[in-house]
Amino acid sequence: MKAIVLFDTLFGNTEKIANSLVKGLQDEGIGADCMSIITADIDKIVSYDFIALGAPTQFETASRPMKEFLERLKDLDLKSKYGFAFDTRLDDIMAGSAAEYIEKKLETYGLKILRPYKSATVIWQEEKSEGQEGSKTQANLENRMETLFEETGREIGRLLQHKEKKQE
Repeated sequence: MKAIVLFDTLFGNTEKIANSLVKGLQDEGIGADCMSIITADIDKIVSYDFIALGAPTQFETASRPMKEFLERLKDLDLKSKYGFAFDTRLDDIMAGSAAEYIEKKLETYGLKILRPYKSATVIWQEEKSEGQEGSKTQANLENRMETLFEETGREIGRLLQHKEKKQE
């Protein structure tokens, strides 16, 4: 089984989560690649058995670059593939979910969702710089999110191994 984890990121948090997911997959013996949707070769995606997509939640849905990327996927034959969606979002009921949007698109394209979508929560932190007026606001991952997604990667890896054994 070959896996690819594709992501869009704004502050770097979704990339950190994508890398954690890949580490978990690799811990279970799954060959996994991780890359930004900006550098991904769309035509090579069909060579993977498992496709995970993640994006930051912006304006209650997936980021514009992710929506554009998903639109490009619709012409690929992904019906025999497994999928998983994830996002980074504020821990607020009004925040929405990029992952929910991504998962619906993956299902529309015929991917079998291996595990329901999952969110990594971020918190806004204000940083004051010494000697400068004002402050900078930064979104950072909540504690243990990377560990949680490594475990999710291991869980998905075990599911993929089970699916592979059933096909033999």
